[in-house]
Amino acid sequence: MGLDPADPARDYVARYVIATGRYGSHASCMTVAGSASDGGTTSVDVKNDPSGACGPPGQTKETFTVDLGADHLALVDAANHDPLRKWPDGSDPEGPAAPVGEPPDIRKWKNPLKEAMVAMKLVPIRLQWYGRGTYAVVTLAIWRDPLSPTASGEDLQSAAGKLCTANGGHSLAFFGGLDRVNMLRIDCPDRTRWERF
Repeated sequence: MGLDPADPARDYVARYVIATGRYGSHASCMTVAGSASDGGTTSVDVKNDPSGACGPPGQTKETFTVDLGADHLALVDAANHDPLRKWPDGSDPEGPAAPVGEPPDIRKWKNPLKEAMVAMKLVPIRLQWYGRGTYAVVTLAIWRDPLSPTASGEDLQSAAGKLCTANGGHSLAFFGGLDRVNMLRIDCPDRTRWERF
């Protein structure tokens, strides 16, 4: 799922509220706070932005409990809040994830992300949606610049910014051809990192 290793629970909640549009037009004035653990429970608060544009600055709007090991999310005091919406893969946040999804024929898939890849002369041959439908893992026919292990940092960063924009600001990852050892992760808006499996 590519969660931020510095605070994966916070990233999990942030990904959920963005992917489900939970706060609608108020999304830009909400802040997802850092996670806190107490007695084996990890919680994450969503608060009003310090600007006060959506209510008293810093006031907690909702508190989520997160169980990363079980891939599970719940609301504290759920009876006094809107019900949780389903993740993009159609799964209930309090239930199991749906199977990993992918377009039946990527050649016919129409999406700004695909258009951005084609503009860079990249050839996607497979797309899989992990993280309950929020995290794209793309397999390219081959590694090639600007996405390759030999590409310059500047070229990678520039390409990452364009791909993040095309993917709605959501982070994503790439494999190249038969190389399933090296994965390029793009942490939006434009940070890249290589992982070896």
